[in-house]
Amino acid sequence: MKTTPLILAAGESSRMGTPKALLDFDGTSCLELILRSCARSKAASPLVVLGFAAAEVRSILPADIRSVENPDFLLGQTSSLQLGLRRLPADSGNFLLFPIDFPLVRRETIDILLATPGEIVIPTHGGKRGHPARFGGSLVAEFLRLRPDEPAHQVVRRDPSRVVEIPVEDSEVVQRMNRPEEYRACLERFRSLRPDPPGKD
Repeated sequence: MKTTPLILAAGESSRMGTPKALLDFDGTSCLELILRSCARSKAASPLVVLGFAAAEVRSILPADIRSVENPDFLLGQTSSLQLGLRRLPADSGNFLLFPIDFPLVRRETIDILLATPGEIVIPTHGGKRGHPARFGGSLVAEFLRLRPDEPAHQVVRRDPSRVVEIPVEDSEVVQRMNRPEEYRACLERFRSLRPDPPGKD
């Protein structure tokens, strides 16, 4: 059963002051980092939901990556999620809710989420729930019944027995990137994770 990552990159990024999808990680954008992790995982090809600065963000998308633009992105993240769910491919049984705020999540973490059975699978680190989260296709209708300004976590909290928490070693699942100082910290972690360049002692 295919799992399609829904990458939500439609928000204004008002606290960041610039579109988060375009933030630079030494020549690679935030969005490209997420696309790279998804491509290396066992997930299906992602769908990117655009909104604010849509044309600019679309310009960095590879030709084979599908996108959809949410004209009502100001209504909130749930409106973008709902639009993405309406555009899921017919052969997609599950979806991965992947906010743009978590660019350093590892490919291995995505594969753990895909391999864990359950209607709602949420990664945890240090006892905290994080992102991305995997949802079964049976829940799509519940998300679509939400008002656009209602938080998606209402579906998660509706029935705790449906939720599977899976502890992961990847601390990036709880490292949200909303503010400039969080971006700077994220960039430093990114640099620390890269191998030393050739010839460096």
